[in-house]
Amino acid sequence: EDQADQLVELQDHLFETRRELSQVKEERARLADAAYTARHWQDEVDALKQTAERVINLEAENEKLKERLHEIDYYKARCQQLTEDLEILSNEHSQWADKEEITHEYHHKITDLEKELNKTRCQLTETEN
Repeated sequence: EDQADQLVELQDHLFETRRELSQVKEERARLADAAYTARHWQDEVDALKQTAERVINLEAENEKLKERLHEIDYYKARCQQLTEDLEILSNEHSQWADKEEITHEYHHKITDLEKELNKTRCQLTETEN
């Protein structure tokens, strides 16, 4: 009877050990699933961090490009203004050149007339003498 009690006790202990083993296996499986899920979400977080860094870099580059665009717009407007100023100055230069040519022609005519006048005066003086 003592051995029968020991056998029952050992069977109960074996049953309890198997039940605990089954619980440990189930817990291990749950932990393995949780670890897999955690790795998956960590990968997602890492990917999102990389995407966020890329967005930040692209936003910074976008701001630089906007600044360059404003500079380009300024220089385009300035070039347009300088082109208009150059056209005005070119027209004024042409007008002054025309006036200078006319003035030169008048000066040449005056010089010719003065020479002719002097010549005529000389002839008049000779004729009077």
